[in-house]
Amino acid sequence: MGYAPPTSLQINPYTPSLINHPTNMTIPGPKRRKLKAQAHHLNPIVQIGKDGVTPAQLETIRRHLEHHELIKIKFIEHKQQRRELSTLIAEKTSSEAVELIGNTLILYQQNPDPAKRKIEA
Repeated sequence: MGYAPPTSLQINPYTPSLINHPTNMTIPGPKRRKLKAQAHHLNPIVQIGKDGVTPAQLETIRRHLEHHELIKIKFIEHKQQRRELSTLIAEKTSSEAVELIGNTLILYQQNPDPAKRKIEA
């Protein structure tokens, strides 16, 4: 019997690039590292629970991003969909997903007013 190639492509779910990085990232590597370091001490301010991502939560996330620029979001439920939800949240809030670590998403949105910027990136 000869070699038979696999019939479908299998992706290892534990590959770090698939776990840690949502698909819509455009932040350069050095800036991403700096943002991750600044987010390290932050506690999650929004939790995604059994209702999933609601319009009220999106509005709360937008307000926190306007005030803080860099926030963490914790997935309490819907952990299997966290990658897709991370991309959705970033798109709906016009922010950038810095990293998805376990069940915690780090989001960044630079304040358009340079005088109000709190995060040096």
